[in-house]
Amino acid sequence: MVKRQFWTAFSLTLAVYLLGIAAAVWVIKPPEAPAAEPVREAVEIAIKYQGYIDRQNRQVEEMKKLEGWPLPADTDYEAIQGLRLEARQKLQQIRPLNLGQASRVSGVSPADVAVLMVYLKQRT
Repeated sequence: MVKRQFWTAFSLTLAVYLLGIAAAVWVIKPPEAPAAEPVREAVEIAIKYQGYIDRQNRQVEEMKKLEGWPLPADTDYEAIQGLRLEARQKLQQIRPLNLGQASRVSGVSPADVAVLMVYLKQRT
């Protein structure tokens, strides 16, 4: 949490810094100058979409963590309590190698992945 707050503050500081540079360029070269518009657009895009980029980066990190949870080849998905029927059937048919693959199976919800995590923790 502290790390995320640091990077959020850092991103905002960087955005303000870049905006200051863009403002300085704007003063030196009027807006009709060809170099000012790309700088302004780049700063504007960075500020507008930083939240989305941060969220996407967090999702990528979460997927990397899920890839590290291997599912045993002999797992009987029919016997796992809490999995929805569709998830049981799909997982039994596809037999994913890890939680990351299981989370990408059509018909397997985030709640089903959480049930699988609990199941794996109990097995170890």
